[in-house]
Amino acid sequence: MNVKILCLVACGFMPMIAGAQTETLDYTGAAFTPVSINGHFGIPYITGEIQLSAPLGANLTDATVVPVSWSFNDPMLNSVIASTGPCCTTDSFAFTTVNGVITGWDVDVSYLNSTGTSKTWSSIILSGVTGDTYKTGYSTPGCKGDPDPCFSLTQTTTPGSWSASVAAAPEIDPTSAAGGLALLLGGLAVLRGRKGANVA
Repeated sequence: MNVKILCLVACGFMPMIAGAQTETLDYTGAAFTPVSINGHFGIPYITGEIQLSAPLGANLTDATVVPVSWSFNDPMLNSVIASTGPCCTTDSFAFTTVNGVITGWDVDVSYLNSTGTSKTWSSIILSGVTGDTYKTGYSTPGCKGDPDPCFSLTQTTTPGSWSASVAAAPEIDPTSAAGGLALLLGGLAVLRGRKGANVA
């Protein structure tokens, strides 16, 4: 009988391990035409990684998602800077899927930092089914009186492609945990009662 009770207790904990999943979306853009302005260079192409707390739905239409984290190959365009940066960032992500495959997307991430002397740095990545755009620049009032001259750089190209990987992320469901604990305590009470009865 004790074996049966222990099995009952163990079964109470089985639902506590839920099969949650996370998803990583990796983007690789098409090559840009190389650009250099005032010693500042563009990027060869856009690459990025977006971490989601759950996989994208199988059939979505322009659905907005909120990533756990994200980063692109401009050092100022990532979720850490977006959450702790000195000034102004934007980030929006929307996806369309058909049978789990990404067929459409609209990604818009940007960084803008204006200092007390009105020096302004900016970086922008726009990506969608119509193509990729990367913009970066630096400016001061009148573009004078600063050793680093102003510049504005823009690159455009055709759209790239996405790949996705899903990983298991076990978690404890609160409701199941409470049920498992109650079952465990009940099982222990039964065992203690049987032991007392045998001693008597």
